[in-house]
Amino acid sequence: MTQQDAGRVVMVTGASSGIGAATARCLAHAGITVVMCARRLELLEELRMTLPNAATHRCLAVDVTDAAAISDAITTTVAHYQRLDAVICNAGIGITAPIAEMDYHQFQQVLAVNVGGFLHIVRATNPVFKITGSGHYIVISSVVGQHALPYNGGYSASKAALERLCQALRIELRGSGIGLTVIRPGTVATEFFEHRIGPDGERRIAKSNGMSPNVVAQSVLYALERRPRVIYPRLRDRLMSICADIFPSLTDVVLARSITWQQKTGVDEMSSPVDSD
Repeated sequence: MTQQDAGRVVMVTGASSGIGAATARCLAHAGITVVMCARRLELLEELRMTLPNAATHRCLAVDVTDAAAISDAITTTVAHYQRLDAVICNAGIGITAPIAEMDYHQFQQVLAVNVGGFLHIVRATNPVFKITGSGHYIVISSVVGQHALPYNGGYSASKAALERLCQALRIELRGSGIGLTVIRPGTVATEFFEHRIGPDGERRIAKSNGMSPNVVAQSVLYALERRPRVIYPRLRDRLMSICADIFPSLTDVVLARSITWQQKTGVDEMSSPVDSD
């Protein structure tokens, strides 16, 4: 724990599992007080009891698509701790389907969480940050927000929209003392993929188990300390993004050959996750 970490209060959305839970653990072990938000309160409480100084942390049942619930969570946190230093915007859901077959209402659900949730957080938190002239948004995005994968275009679109909002917000916050960092993980080994909306039938030539969510959690801690604009938790994801920028046509060919669409028929299907929780 550093002198800077002592006394800091950080809110984490989507904290009941995956990246969110790993981030809560990482922050707590760094001496930071964590306010954990998710819909599954019982899982949050189980997590809280495993953290150092468990009594100092809080769990709040929050659906990020509910603007009033987000506002209440921010108000409750500030009233209890008399401060809020950062919000980790991690809550998100995925969707998988060919674009030509995607259900529009399911796509709206994804936008409501991945984009609308962020907007609700900023609207509720920014007045608090502006009063103190400090604060930090750390947004868990994805490499697919920069370069889409076939049959995951809906999810990619939601992350691309999220990143453009972050880009504009960063400029609007310039000179305010409020920071914003975007983290772009590649494949992460979490339960995120088990809960994606849609038929879930993409088929891969190669299967990736993904990085540990702890790797992303360490990136969050680094972001709190250094406030960079963008972080890629793994160098290979950054290099692949650069290659896609330089060789877009070749990238399209490789992706078209390596990822196809086929409904799952059994446990032997080679379908693998493509992004983070």
